[in-house]
Amino acid sequence: MPNLRISLVIATLLALVASACATSPAASGGTATPAAAAGAPSTPVADNIIPITVNYNMADQGQLTIYIEPAGGIRSVLGTIQPNEQKTFNFRVSASRNIRLAAMSDAGNSGLNSPAQTVPTGQAVVWDMALNNMRLRR
Repeated sequence: MPNLRISLVIATLLALVASACATSPAASGGTATPAAAAGAPSTPVADNIIPITVNYNMADQGQLTIYIEPAGGIRSVLGTIQPNEQKTFNFRVSASRNIRLAAMSDAGNSGLNSPAQTVPTGQAVVWDMALNNMRLRR
């Protein structure tokens, strides 16, 4: 008999947990929000990763190599990008979350440096190259 009571209690608790997980914000009186905003990462970001989206929307300068320079750190390559392309790179943070981005042509004769930006944990960066503007995104 005691085993039956324990089984009923466990079954009841599991049913409560399952129903609580299935309740959406709209059903509970809250405001429903879209699952993913346009351009936002579709999966949660690890605390030690900064997603960096670069929008190469400038006059055609050919392929560019994108670098990241963490404050007090070593400049490293994120990757390359083509004209009129938007690309997201993931940077693994080892120390400082204060970063600056740089873009250099393959010939090395033209470049662009972004303003410095401190990126809070869980946020991403979008660099609009035509405006040379970096903004944070959740």
